[in-house]
Amino acid sequence: MKKIDFVTLSRSDFATIEPIFDYFLERGNFKVKLIAGGSHLIERYGKSITYIKNKYDPKIETLDFLNNNDDSHTDLLRAFSKEITSIEKLISKSNPDFIFIVGDRWEILPVAVSSFFLRIPLVHHSGGDVTQGSFDNQIRYAVSNLANIHLVAHSEHEKRLIKHGEEKSRIKVVGEPALLKVHDHNKFLKKYKNFNLEEDFALLTIHPSHLEELSISDQVDTVVESLKDLSLKLVITGPNPDADSEIIFKKLKNFSKTSKNIFFFENLGSNYYSFLKEAKILIGNSSSGIWESSSFKIPTINIGSRQEGRIRSKNVIDVDYNVSEIKRALSKGLSLKFRQSIKYIKNPYFKKNSLELIENKILEFQSRDQIIKKTIFK
Repeated sequence: MKKIDFVTLSRSDFATIEPIFDYFLERGNFKVKLIAGGSHLIERYGKSITYIKNKYDPKIETLDFLNNNDDSHTDLLRAFSKEITSIEKLISKSNPDFIFIVGDRWEILPVAVSSFFLRIPLVHHSGGDVTQGSFDNQIRYAVSNLANIHLVAHSEHEKRLIKHGEEKSRIKVVGEPALLKVHDHNKFLKKYKNFNLEEDFALLTIHPSHLEELSISDQVDTVVESLKDLSLKLVITGPNPDADSEIIFKKLKNFSKTSKNIFFFENLGSNYYSFLKEAKILIGNSSSGIWESSSFKIPTINIGSRQEGRIRSKNVIDVDYNVSEIKRALSKGLSLKFRQSIKYIKNPYFKKNSLELIENKILEFQSRDQIIKKTIFK
């Protein structure tokens, strides 16, 4: 039986990995293990390792390389170095037939590099995407160069990888598996801690965006100024563990203390979809506004260039970091006219048979001889 080690290092990649891992566990065609680390182990990001261990023990190992106070580019570079050493030990001990990773965050690059040096076939989901306003864009394509099997969310992503020189035979359009939880989940929360989800509220998530003209601090200040007079209650979730995320974390947490109608949660985990389903509008620069929001037909205000280049549905309103623009977008997004105009949109990333497509593609890879790639120039 072939062995696959799935690696999850953040809440964003776990949203995709969880339904895939559950499916492979149930099917039993592969021997699977989950390696969880990074921000999953950190208190300020919700310490989601507790949930993961409760669900998957003993089929889990932890990967510890990130400190609670890591916030600068230098801090993350040191964490990057530590991660390579740590993941090499786990992979060498396990000696799997495949390593499975998701996304475009910096934490997955050490896994890809280690997989390359240990000559273990790498399965990567999310290649071929574009986020022109984020350094993640470069990470994504670096990982694609190292990957042996490409599972992509959209046919446009397949075309981009082929133009990039990847062999078509290694690529499969499988959609975004995280959306299966959205479309099949019937147990949405109505209350979370001290917040009633049946009340009208907006949902805000901001991550560090280093390619904007404004500083990270000014970006947050602009958003806060735009939302001071918001008529709805506001739920804020914490940022990703990127450089300068502490600035966002502190400013938004302080903002939440200015009103009893503002709620700050470090990490909602799998409960996030309950909030997304009930929210009147989504605000920020998170990939969730592009990937998942259209499944809920929720108006989405995408701020800045972080998600530039991604395929999106008509529920997304793109604006710059400008108070007047954001306020106009809020007014538009909350209007009955706009809500009715997106009532029947479809999510371009959803495929009902996503998990079967993933399994079949990996089963096609019969030999480690296939690890040797060719670059196809057209």
